[in-house]
Amino acid sequence: MSESPLYFLIGHGSKSAEHRKAFEILVQNFKSSYPQLKVEYGFLDYCEPKAETTLDKISQSEKCIHILPVFLSKASHTLSDIPHLLNSLKAKHKNLQVHLAEPLGEHPAIYTVIEKELSTLIHLKNWNPDETDILILGRGSSITTSLNFITTLAENLKLKFLHTQACFWDIAEPSFEQTLLSSRKKNLIVQPMFLFPGLLLDKVEKLLKQHYATKEPRCYEVNKTLFQMPGFNEILHQQALSSKPF
Repeated sequence: MSESPLYFLIGHGSKSAEHRKAFEILVQNFKSSYPQLKVEYGFLDYCEPKAETTLDKISQSEKCIHILPVFLSKASHTLSDIPHLLNSLKAKHKNLQVHLAEPLGEHPAIYTVIEKELSTLIHLKNWNPDETDILILGRGSSITTSLNFITTLAENLKLKFLHTQACFWDIAEPSFEQTLLSSRKKNLIVQPMFLFPGLLLDKVEKLLKQHYATKEPRCYEVNKTLFQMPGFNEILHQQALSSKPF
């Protein structure tokens, strides 16, 4: 068995080919940035390779695996699905050492990365921050910790960008549509709190086009998803190094 740990990136998976391609780019970028690490990946659903099958296979030759959940916050997948998967894995491979990292949103540098990207975008657009609404858009969840991550981030960003508000695509309030209707500033930035592009981001952009098709001309921009932002790779690496025994 190999003595050095293997780092396993575990994603949700999606029916979107764009989402899968983006995840694979993330994995390749991570490998290129840290060539000294052994890295594999898998998905919980929709995509191949499946995390369960891949972990079972590599556990036959690895002594220690560090699990990196490529998720933003503590919700059902990180609180239930992944721990259940790891418990089953350890039951089957008795001598396997498993470490589990926190979701990526737990890292304090997430705020810094997003704040820099918003500042850069406003500068490039030559927009006045006082005339710019910023919507921090989360997917929505029934789990409080997931919602708190988005609302806390928005409140912190509001200290620099006064007209910043959290909103959600589904389940939680305020909804994206409600917040969009109340936006009155000359410019609008939507910061999607999605790790990757995909079907949901397509829906966001479609709704924005429909909304502004019947409104007076305004400037709006959908900012990058998180994996596209400089510094994201380093956050992933730091979370990997701080993983704890499961």
